[in-house]
Parts: sequence; C-alpha cells; structure tokens
Amino acid sequence: MTRHFGPLALLHLYVGEAKAPIPGTMNDRRTCNWYRRCAVSLALVIATLGCDPAQKGEPRSADLADVQPAPSDRPAPSVRDARHQYYRGYLADVLAGDRTRAQEHYQAVLGHGAEQPNLVAAAALRLARWAEIRRERRTAMDLAVRASVLGADTPRMKTAADALRLRLARTVRAQDIEVRGPRAGTAIEGVSPEIAAQFAAAEGLLGAYHRRRLQPRLEALVASVRGKRGAMERAVRAYREVIASGNRIATVAAEFRIASLHYDFSLSLTFELPGELAPEVAMSMRSSLRSEVRQVRARAKAAYARSLVAGVVASAEAKPWSEASSLGLASVEDLLRSGK
Repeated sequence: MTRHFGPLALLHLYVGEAKAPIPGTMNDRRTCNWYRRCAVSLALVIATLGCDPAQKGEPRSADLADVQPAPSDRPAPSVRDARHQYYRGYLADVLAGDRTRAQEHYQAVLGHGAEQPNLVAAAALRLARWAEIRRERRTAMDLAVRASVLGADTPRMKTAADALRLRLARTVRAQDIEVRGPRAGTAIEGVSPEIAAQFAAAEGLLGAYHRRRLQPRLEALVASVRGKRGAMERAVRAYREVIASGNRIATVAAEFRIASLHYDFSLSLTFELPGELAPEVAMSMRSSLRSEVRQVRARAKAAYARSLVAGVVASAEAKPWSEASSLGLASVEDLLRSGK
C-alpha cells in the first residue's frame, strides 16, 4: 500500500537526508529560510497535483510525527538523531505552529549537550522563553543558564540567554516558589508512617530554603548568601536522615531533593556583584563564588546519580523522582562539562 505524506512530512524526509546546520552559525539563518521556502514549494506542488492528504485517508494536519519510527525500531541516540529532533521541533514550531509537538522534540534534544552544545543551547533557549510565558520561572532560569553556558561561543545566543536570565532574576518573587520535580510538600508513597513524617519535615525545610532570597546589595550580600547556604544545609541534613532509614523509595526522593537543593543554590550564586565594590574585592569575591558554584554543582551531580542508582531497584512509586533526577543530571552535567 502506498503511503501519502503531508507537506511537512515530505519536507522532513528531504531534510532528514541533509546535514543539518548548527544553530547560531553563519549559515543557520540562510538554511532555515531555505527550509521555509522548500516547505511552501512542496505544499504548492501537492495542492497543484491534487494530492490532498485528507482524500487519501491521512489527516490534513499530518506532521513530522508521521514519519518517526515506532519506539521499538528507534536506534540509540546519536548526533544525527539530535539534529533531526531539533529540526523536527523547529519545523513544528515555525511552520506548523504546533508548540506542543515542538516542545516534545526540543526536550528530546536536551540530552545531547556533550555532542551538540549549540543545538541544545538553541532548544533550551526556546523552551526557556515558553516556560517564562507560563510563569514557570525556576524552569525558565535553569534552561536560560544552560543556553548561556552551552551557547557561550555564539555571541547572539549567549546575549539572548543572558538577557532572559537577568530578566528572570529580577522578576522572581518570594511567593513564586518553584522546585524541581514533584512539588514541595509531596508525600512519598509506599513507606512507613515514620519515614513519611521525616520526609514531610524535610519538605518543610525545603520550602524555608526557597523562601530565602539573596540580596546582592553591598550591605546585605554576605549575610544573605550565608543565610541561604545555611537554609540549604539544614534541609540537606533532614533529607539525609530520611536516607538513613534505608528505604529505597525514600532514598530516591531524598537524594533527588538534595541534588536539586545544591543545583538551585549554585544558580543563586550567579548574580551580578554590586557596582560599588572595590575592583580587587569584586575580583576576589567572583573567584570565591565561582569555586563554590563548581563544588556545589559537583555535589548535585553526585546526588542525582545516587538517586538514579537507588531508583533501579525501587518500586513504581519512585518513578517520578527517578525521572526528575534523570533530567536534573543531564542539566548539571552540561554546566560542569563547560567548566562554568
């Protein structure tokens, strides 16, 4: 039986055989414009020939998903896969206006920071802007920082990511508390009442940590950093008491929270220093902050990894925490890999 494809699907088949350009390079805009022209031309040809997809039993909205292999037939992730995922997302976003489909493809690209930093930076920046629109400021900040780091060699990309990051830093308020993974106060299932109570107490300290805002003003700078660091350490100690119970489900969740606390604190330390600081003092403080950021992110990476290891033998109740750890680990690895 002959299968008929819509315009976007045909474009995908053609683009899939081409070497996709890297976002932010000199030929990126020219190539993307070429893709648009190809899509329009293909649509006109199909319309002229009377090959209406709806008349052939294919929905008129057929898109790039139509030509994806079944999950069991998909090869292991590769650089080629990352390029294809990005441009599937780009075409769904720009040509089809299908943000849901585009977001799925952009999300799939995020695990390729080592092989395709510019692709991941472009996808992260797009996702960050959408997260900002949805008022998911913590998610948007994560993605903006990731885009800034991975796109550091592309001035246009870095400038856009840094502008978004600074805008988010100004608009996040104490009442906009967001945490990675399951929301703060989530109860863990499949554990004893004693462990559940321990975890609930730790969740309360998690909320207290997120309510602390850094004040990068000269008169409050050191005290606010010290206070937020102390709040993080208190929450981490509470989660470690949960881990000491030996329960696998509790360990997956608690290690994830420990990782996310460290990761969040590392992002909090990437603020602009007050302009009134003496140059030598500012230089020393920047060096100290960069050193602490690297150390804290290394701890975050280790805790994410421990959460994933514990999740391998845990029951289904641990799945949301394991999935959140997997995403967090990919993000922090990108930042560590770039030495930022």
